Amino acid sequence: MDNYFFNVIEDTLIGLWKDGKIFRSVNPKTDSGQYCWVSPKQRHEADKNDPTLGGFVSYEEFQSQLN
Repeated sequence: MDNYFFNVIEDTLIGLWKDGKIFRSVNPKTDSGQYCWVSPKQRHEADKNDPTLGGFVSYEEFQSQLN
């Protein structure tokens, strides 16, 4: 049951990311292996606070880096 709820939350976050409502870290956290999510207002502050995450990108920025 816990895995189901985790998947629902993760799917919701990915949907918000694709819609441009939140930003995702480029790298996952090393201790948990999970990506971090922030609002657009917190993006630049989060970049400064935890540089090991590689910055935060929108879904469009992420896709452009793949090409």
